[in-house]
Amino acid sequence: MENIRKRIGLLGFSANPPHNGHLQVARLILKKKLVDAVWLVPCYSHPFNKSLISFKHRYEMALLMGNKEIQATNVEFRLKGR
Repeated sequence: MENIRKRIGLLGFSANPPHNGHLQVARLILKKKLVDAVWLVPCYSHPFNKSLISFKHRYEMALLMGNKEIQATNVEFRLKGR
């Protein structure tokens, strides 16, 4: 079996709400072949105490933006940090 390494880029954002601008950034990173995949990382809480809708709702919206190369991760929810 061949050892395949995948370069993953993390795009952290508040996702309040996620929008086409976030998706365009992810697609540009892929187009420039800087990484093989982009993971969208909604923050658990905003570093400047900005009011956010629930993490669950922001994460579910980020999931809808995904495809084969772009996917959302809930790692910030598991870490519960800033």
